[in-house]
Amino acid sequence: MRTHRDQVIILKSKNYSEADKILTVFGKEFGKFSLLAKGVRRLTSKNRGNIQTLSIVDISFYKAQGIPLLLETSVVHIPDFTNFDVKNSERVLHLVSKLIPEEQKYSKVFDALRSAIQKGLIDEYTSRFRMLLLMEEGLMDNLKACSECGGMSEKRYIQLSNFVLLCENCYINKGLIEKDFMVVDSSLYSDLRFVSALDQYINNLLINIL
Repeated sequence: MRTHRDQVIILKSKNYSEADKILTVFGKEFGKFSLLAKGVRRLTSKNRGNIQTLSIVDISFYKAQGIPLLLETSVVHIPDFTNFDVKNSERVLHLVSKLIPEEQKYSKVFDALRSAIQKGLIDEYTSRFRMLLLMEEGLMDNLKACSECGGMSEKRYIQLSNFVLLCENCYINKGLIEKDFMVVDSSLYSDLRFVSALDQYINNLLINIL
């Protein structure tokens, strides 16, 4: 029996039969896929406590015909759910479920999500992760160069209505409305105004592409 190994993030679990669960996981090597966790609902199961949503787990599994079978788990990180931001958990899980296809490798995205979870899914890292995923999918500009002139000035502005970037010269020359823009700095990604605008941007995207 050939086994595979991967580090995964648990995205979802649902009961299946009396003692089993079907897990949806996001792996560094195998991407997003489903697993059958046999007997995991039993109190004696050694894997029972390792499959909470958003836990980071090293796993081994058997992949043959049909759904892969979970064999062993080893916990890397279990979130402190007493301090976790539930809204940010929902934001992350919703976007991953909608945008990441089955069995496609996304190592860069996996690393970013793992880091965000380990840092408690605070607003800053949740925003950075969501933007990275959108950029990887070609649904957002990379926000490195000005969308008008291609310049890369030290001071940059991001437009909240469509998430494009302007350098300082283009921003000043266009005489744009300040309320629709924010300065790109270290505080941007945790600013509630920015987070709300990103929510709206993503909602509009998902409506149009799904």
